[in-house]
Amino acid sequence: MKRVDDARVMAFHAKLNAQNAIDEARAETFLKFLEHPDSVQLRSEPNKEELDQLNSSGAALKEGNYASAIQTLRKLLDSNSQSKDGWDLLALAYLSCRRYEEAITAFKKQIDLSHDITSAYNGLGRAYWGARRYSDAEAAFRDQLGVNPRDNSANANLGNLYLDWHKYVQAAFELQKAASIKPNDASIQVSLGSAYLNLGQDDKAMAAYDLAIKLSSTPTIWNNIAYALALKNTHLNTAREYAQLAIKATSSKLSALSLEHLSMEDVSLVSSIGSYWDTLGWIYYTAGDLQKAERYLSAAWQLTQQSLVGDHLGQIYEKRGDKQKAIEMYALALDAYRPSPELRQRLAVLVGGEENVSKEATTRRELFLSQHMVPLNISGAANATAEFLVLLAPSSPGARGTRVEAVKFIKGDEQLRNFETPLRGASYPITFAEDRVIKIVRRGTVSCSSAGDCVFSMMLPGDVMSTD
Repeated sequence: MKRVDDARVMAFHAKLNAQNAIDEARAETFLKFLEHPDSVQLRSEPNKEELDQLNSSGAALKEGNYASAIQTLRKLLDSNSQSKDGWDLLALAYLSCRRYEEAITAFKKQIDLSHDITSAYNGLGRAYWGARRYSDAEAAFRDQLGVNPRDNSANANLGNLYLDWHKYVQAAFELQKAASIKPNDASIQVSLGSAYLNLGQDDKAMAAYDLAIKLSSTPTIWNNIAYALALKNTHLNTAREYAQLAIKATSSKLSALSLEHLSMEDVSLVSSIGSYWDTLGWIYYTAGDLQKAERYLSAAWQLTQQSLVGDHLGQIYEKRGDKQKAIEMYALALDAYRPSPELRQRLAVLVGGEENVSKEATTRRELFLSQHMVPLNISGAANATAEFLVLLAPSSPGARGTRVEAVKFIKGDEQLRNFETPLRGASYPITFAEDRVIKIVRRGTVSCSSAGDCVFSMMLPGDVMSTD
């Protein structure tokens, strides 16, 4: 699969390459258009107004401004519903912001209109996959292979889908094909190793992992191998070593963060460290060290609020016999992005059946939303809003508490520009898993109610698509 700018494309550094395949490849279909729009021959012949709209929406996609891209493309398609390139970009925009059903509709329309389908079925498959419609995703990837049997990513997509679907024989078969097409792709080797691991072929798995590391010794590769090993409760010393390498390398970069020179790559590192903390926490859980596991998983949940992390934390509480905390954590995780069916089943067991699951999740929805909110000890102009960046660091050397190192006004009502002091003095629901000196950036919106009460609503790191 073609590697693209992780900071722009990935919403979150996922655990397994199954999820990476969804996130990293979002822009593959239109990468050339986004990077070099003037060099790409459009399939249709738009007039000047349509070309301006396509260029504008392409620029918005590149910046991660999906709402603007969708608005522009809908306007274009309202006037010309036969624009193949308009449907192309709209499908990508929906896929990029996880509006999977709308992405499916747009990809289908693109396929209906175009006789030159180079990778639309790949996009359709990813949209089905994101919606957990596995059979439909499988069919779409098969259709892509029908269009091009040597497609650069269809076999890898199909193999990773089977991994996520727990169909390991099929996963290994497709990933072997993918590896033969792209022998130097480390992510494919990680996926292939995971397929072998789940088939009980330990030697083959470790050989694939070793090759992946030779090809690309990066935090993402280390982390994904570590997590796969932890899931199978095998080679835990190796898993811990790789997870710690990922954390150390990423922490080193995070220690140098500055709001004055902040890039989207920097923002992506915040998502990454949360993922890597979760991996190491799960390794400690698997090894039976619940105290260390909770430390890492709590910090990961506070930072990312990813469903998988909440599921892991809930399992710690359940293993300790704290039923109520487990129920609460599972219910919160169920409200997060893309919860697994297994999470729902775990909650159902604790609350007396499937019929009570939705009630538990609904009851705690307000709590889930409140965990993004930071009350500010100040009044402001009614209904005023403004966006800020806040740079957080450990409160003191060796401490896991939080202090504010810097605040930056991004945009919004000028009357809120002077809110730096209340933002510095606020209490943030963030802890640090380790004693390392690192910095974490959070973007959010200060909003003041009609009564004048103000709150800072933090975006999840993986949802931040711009630093300005």
